[in-house]
Amino acid sequence: MLNEVTKTTNDPFFETIQNSITNFIDQFIANEVNDIEKKSISRQLWKTIGEFGLLGICAPVKFNGSNQSHRFQADIIEKLSYHSPALGLSYLAHSHLCMHPLIKYGTQLQQEKWLPKLVNGQYIGAICISEPQAGSDALAMTTSANLVGDKFILDGQKIWITNGPDADVAIVYAKTNPDAKHHGITAFIVDLNLPGVTRSKPIKKLGMRGSNTGALYFNQVKLSKSAVLGHIDAGLDILMQGLNIERVMLSAGPIGIQQACLDIVLRYISEREQFGRPLSSFQITQAKIADMYTRLESSKAFLNQAFNAYESNSLTNAEAASVYLHCSRAGVEASLEAVQILGGNGYTEEYTVEMLMRDAKLFDIGGGTNEIRQLIIAKSLIKDFQNKH
Repeated sequence: MLNEVTKTTNDPFFETIQNSITNFIDQFIANEVNDIEKKSISRQLWKTIGEFGLLGICAPVKFNGSNQSHRFQADIIEKLSYHSPALGLSYLAHSHLCMHPLIKYGTQLQQEKWLPKLVNGQYIGAICISEPQAGSDALAMTTSANLVGDKFILDGQKIWITNGPDADVAIVYAKTNPDAKHHGITAFIVDLNLPGVTRSKPIKKLGMRGSNTGALYFNQVKLSKSAVLGHIDAGLDILMQGLNIERVMLSAGPIGIQQACLDIVLRYISEREQFGRPLSSFQITQAKIADMYTRLESSKAFLNQAFNAYESNSLTNAEAASVYLHCSRAGVEASLEAVQILGGNGYTEEYTVEMLMRDAKLFDIGGGTNEIRQLIIAKSLIKDFQNKH
């Protein structure tokens, strides 16, 4: 277990813990990739990850967590995504998107009820924002939670829920005061085993096949007031305050993909020969390698810069959107180049670059599309310029 990791990054003990995590992922998770891709993430695998301590990296020590930084957690997402982007995505949805609001805004009773089982892997967590008619415009949600007596009655549908088909608990955003529009949204901690909750079968997807995605349906689900996360009608603040760090955390996935693609390609071109020469000797191959490396290193530097800003409370909307935009594009470009360099082999399941290519595309769409990120960046820059002039 990692629940005693409270040292600083300069401490040799801390480095030992980091090495043990790397070894666990490289040795254990690497052997599970094929099963994850073909059968999805098993409950047993989830429990094993929890028992090792990875699920509670940012959780308080009193709940068997490690009380570490988001930067530390992003490093784990990168390492998991190197082998299985699908596992990295499900891990992020559980350990950050579900647990972070609970850690930051949950009451003592809420945390006592949910965090121990989320930390040890007995429960799987999710977050529910998107709806069939409210994707990029998430605040246009119509899912409602009306207070009747001492109970909230939750009705509606959420879609594109990572871990949705398997989750035990979810942070669900719903309208509690429709007349207040965006300011009438409340966040709830919902037990997904309650009567009235149903779930779709896993949605068949281009990529991230090991990470189950589905819809959740709420039909007259009765929630006590103790299910409210934070305060009634204060869900917008919780949602918005988490978006920037969410985008930064998501950026770690494409970095893991880029590193995997580069390592696979370097190994392949050193062994493969064409026209009596190793592929590594061709200048066009070398140029592609140089571009892959440059995009990877710039992604790492940008992510580090974003974490520095976050930790100093100076992370802007533009910077958070930009680091994710850059990393998601670089992940797709690296995976496409990897497939191209491997040629016909890259198009087969014998090599994992075809999986990495399919998985990389999700980051251009999930957590807000690239086009939405572009709008956020441009509007922010224009507004700053106009305010200064």
